[in-house]
Amino acid sequence: MPTWLTHFGSAGLPLGYSASLTRSRSVRERKHTSATSLTRLLKRYQTLSSEGNDGDSYLINTPGCAIQNFDVLSPEFTKFLKGYPKRWSDAVHVPGTSVPNYGLAPSSVECSYRKVIPRTDKEGFRNVRSTLGDPVLITAPETRIDEDGILVTCFENAGNRTPVYLNVHYFVQPQKAQEKAEDFKRQYGDRSAQPDKLSVMVVGIDSLSRFNMIRHMTETYRYAMQELEALDFRGYNKQGANTRPNTIAFLLGMTRDKFDATEFGPEDRGGFRSEFPVIWKDFANEGYVTAYGDDVAGSQFFNPHDVEYFQRGAFAVSQRHIAHFIPNMGFSYAPCQGSKMSASVIYDYALDVARSVKDVPYFGFYWTCAITHDMLMMTRVIDQPVKTLLKTLKEEGILNHTVLFLVSDHGARYGKLRNTYLGNLEVNLPAFMAIFPPWFKSLYPKPWRNLVTNTRRLVSNFDFHETLHDLASRDYILNKVKPVEANHGQSLFREVPETRTCADVSIPLHLCACENYDDVSLDDPLVEAAAKFTVDYLNEGLAKFPDCVQLHFDKVLSARASSGNNGTRPSAAKQLVTAFLLVLQTQPASATLESLVRSAGGELQVVGEVQRTNRYGNQSHCIDNDIFRQYCFCRDQLPEE
Repeated sequence: MPTWLTHFGSAGLPLGYSASLTRSRSVRERKHTSATSLTRLLKRYQTLSSEGNDGDSYLINTPGCAIQNFDVLSPEFTKFLKGYPKRWSDAVHVPGTSVPNYGLAPSSVECSYRKVIPRTDKEGFRNVRSTLGDPVLITAPETRIDEDGILVTCFENAGNRTPVYLNVHYFVQPQKAQEKAEDFKRQYGDRSAQPDKLSVMVVGIDSLSRFNMIRHMTETYRYAMQELEALDFRGYNKQGANTRPNTIAFLLGMTRDKFDATEFGPEDRGGFRSEFPVIWKDFANEGYVTAYGDDVAGSQFFNPHDVEYFQRGAFAVSQRHIAHFIPNMGFSYAPCQGSKMSASVIYDYALDVARSVKDVPYFGFYWTCAITHDMLMMTRVIDQPVKTLLKTLKEEGILNHTVLFLVSDHGARYGKLRNTYLGNLEVNLPAFMAIFPPWFKSLYPKPWRNLVTNTRRLVSNFDFHETLHDLASRDYILNKVKPVEANHGQSLFREVPETRTCADVSIPLHLCACENYDDVSLDDPLVEAAAKFTVDYLNEGLAKFPDCVQLHFDKVLSARASSGNNGTRPSAAKQLVTAFLLVLQTQPASATLESLVRSAGGELQVVGEVQRTNRYGNQSHCIDNDIFRQYCFCRDQLPEE
């Protein structure tokens, strides 16, 4: 069955190119908005404090792990609100895709489309690039489209070749799922007759902590918890510093070290080649249709080659032709694609896939980054789009046979909040929610009880990976225990032990939210010694990169200490062990760094990876190293003497 492009009609021409986030207000209006917006924002937070945190002192409190809780109105956060609304207008406007009257008669407009043609490499794998076919004039009211995407351009016939419409259209071609749909029907009959062959949708939002979801995705969080009975995993602790190690863990079940040490070459590691045990292969082997979408089309890391539905090619065209930034806002990735937010393009695609393959189980993985990656407060912009996605999925009955995971990789990695203790917790505790069909808890009470129990346990990316395995194989029905690699988690359909520690699931100590730290004086001699030791430690590593200058210690910005716990005290140690959690500043470029330094018997040791907490932009352009580019300041950027 083909997909059809319907030509414009009496409703007028769609509006295809305009900013999605508007800032066109007068200075006086913005000042007024700032005051009223801040008041509204604080009132909204007040309503969420009890909903998200339950007034508990701890998010989780077990023998193996206790994670401190914070009110979303914590002074550590609200002190950064001053002046925030002045930066961008309180109004976040996403124009519609059509207008009643565009001022042009259909007869005066000429439209054509160009096919999006995916590129393949020498081995036949799809890559992140795509090309465009020759223009095809649109003359009929309906035009058959066999591609996954097209670029449509319309001109006014009166000789002016400035486009009046320019937009990328995405298509979910039903024929791609036809064979799997027929196989499923032969095996199981009607879709409703096999309710436990559950579809799975993973909606990933980059740089979203649980705390920040409660703050800025107010409507989404409330709707998920109250209307969909979502499970909110309060002790979900990230595995690595950034997106790469965390997604490697939950998509492949590997640590980053193991992933980097594989037998495949660097060109293979970039794009999850067919040799890798990516989780959607488990679902594909069970007859599931698979789909993928993300709003950073240039990324080589997420580049699946073996899914049925793949919007990368069309989105790459969108990035080249209709993507746009908002001046002076600080986005790393284009937040707008024509008249839509980049995230909304992905959510619409996810919904289209779910509608198209409703008669066969599917696995969809969707990741959005552009809006949330750079600014803590911008998360509020996607609140309504995500809520609308959830609400539509419910109203159309899709959630009756779908498990939806709303997940992130980590919290905000940069900014002023990041240098506080709350910021340290936030970056290590990403959002992780699960929404099951309403019938699941009554049909499978034991797995459901375990899921609920685990919302108050320490859980990891590896647990998420094993849970997805269980959904693909339906092992949760028998509560079947499968052997997994040591320290690599377990399915959340089984109860996580109360005694679990970060070490039990390969969460590095410097990223472990279970560690409890208290403020210490910046004048403590050990604090300065630990900070200077950190700089010496980094300089030793930077010496391997001659194009990078050596760092100089400037000052300590904050210091906290933890003593005598199992994580910081070696098992054979009898002396007092203190772990210092420091935020320090180095020169050049006023780099801020977070370091965990262990002190025992007069000896100092840097634990784990030192993390950069302010942006470094192009400062490290002279090296290509995932770790040391955080600290490198290239010599060619030093001022000439």
